Amino acid sequence: MVFDKNWEDFIYSKEKQVNHFPHDWVVATVNRIFGEKPDRSDLTVLELGCGSGANLRFLAEFGFSKVDGIDGAQSALRLAEKNIPPNDKIVSLINADFISIPARDKYYSLVLDRGSITHNDFESCKKVMAESYRVLKPGGIMLTSLFSNSHSAIYNAEPISRLFYRAFKDETLTEQGLNTCFFGIKEVLEVFEPFEIISCIHDVRTEMFAKPATVAMWYLIGCKQK
Repeated sequence: MVFDKNWEDFIYSKEKQVNHFPHDWVVATVNRIFGEKPDRSDLTVLELGCGSGANLRFLAEFGFSKVDGIDGAQSALRLAEKNIPPNDKIVSLINADFISIPARDKYYSLVLDRGSITHNDFESCKKVMAESYRVLKPGGIMLTSLFSNSHSAIYNAEPISRLFYRAFKDETLTEQGLNTCFFGIKEVLEVFEPFEIISCIHDVRTEMFAKPATVAMWYLIGCKQK
């Protein structure tokens, strides 16, 4: 079990970090990869760490025939239920730790991770990537975003193990913060090793006028070889 219970106890149960709209990177990347496919009836997708479900609703409206969201926080799934239309038969919510994904081999066309895997220690990140590879169809796509070690949050974080910190105490307004793995390019390539890399973007943005801060993320697109 690697799920950080702080997400349940201090974030979603208190209705923090509730997203009402899909992430722009998710929308743009899914449209880029699948937008020209006229028949999407055979497309299945799993979102790891689906949170309050904003991405799930977008994926269902986009035309995926089966949309599964998995999260370790039961409170997150209760919030996600509010984002899904009543009597919806496309979206399913799964309360589980995704170090062991409850799905059969080669089932999904797409596995989406919008900053959830990165909240595990490095070795667990590798295991979740291997699980994601297992459940993807040959030719399936993996989308993931990981915190970069250029992110300014690392400087006030408490080290736990290699690359792994207790971070974001100020941002979450909690004493506990969130367990977070921050990656350099070497570790990105190591953790993403099962996949053929289609794209790897290091996105760095610096706040210049409010409280100085640098937000840095890795955005990766990978493919499971046929």
